[in-house]
Amino acid sequence: MTLPDAPNARSLETIRAELDEIDERIHALVVRRAGLADEVRHAKTDTGAAALRPAREAQMLRRIAGFDSGRMGLAQIWRLWRELIMANARLQFPFTVDTVAARHDLELWDMGRAHFCFETEMQAHDDSLAALANAAAAPARLALLRCDDDRWWRELARPDMEMRIITALPMIAQAKPSPPRAVVIGNVTPAPSGKDISVILLQAPSPGAGGQMLERLRADNAEKLAYAIPAKAGVLIGWSGFDREVPPALTSTVGGEITAAIVGHHAAPVSDGEEQLP
Repeated sequence: MTLPDAPNARSLETIRAELDEIDERIHALVVRRAGLADEVRHAKTDTGAAALRPAREAQMLRRIAGFDSGRMGLAQIWRLWRELIMANARLQFPFTVDTVAARHDLELWDMGRAHFCFETEMQAHDDSLAALANAAAAPARLALLRCDDDRWWRELARPDMEMRIITALPMIAQAKPSPPRAVVIGNVTPAPSGKDISVILLQAPSPGAGGQMLERLRADNAEKLAYAIPAKAGVLIGWSGFDREVPPALTSTVGGEITAAIVGHHAAPVSDGEEQLP
């Protein structure tokens, strides 16, 4: 069946010519952007993974979320930007991501590929502790770990541990606020993005004390508690705001029998639309 031509419809050749023109302009801008990335590399004093700027990436996402994404939607547009961001990052400082092998956790591996893109080297490990230990042993490495796998939590609370949570995935939330599914961990100087969450590990002397602590938190600090992930190792909570020290309001709520340690920061997720979360 042949559809009738729309009034004043352009020919296919005309449309393709315009697409080719757009492609040429995009290509030129991508090359220009890569050149600027090289200038950024020379201007930075940090090296390895420490040169990453997760806060800057989050600010870019929020700015892009304010643009009209047309029929593609924010998630699809952001995937294109991730390729550009990661390509430029690799030009500045090659890095490797340590994570759990796909045969053990395919979803985590796929999240890593979506965030770091296909040209970034990812090294597979049998468990989260091995991945974190390998990443902590070299400056140009990051770890990607699942949040509900509490085996690695206490490692970040060690006084001699320099690795910290720097990004939560997914960066784009599709529904109401919920705990992140995975986090990126690295030896990166924390910096506020303007809308952040401090990640704090709470450890109780007994499982019963942990449950009571969580109840008090939800009752007294509902507006600050972005999320809570309970497990055997304690409770991993997201506390709205960028705090370099454990907030006094949190300490007074959980009580003296609970130990609290900040184990990282990440930007609050952005919704797939103009409204931002949480």
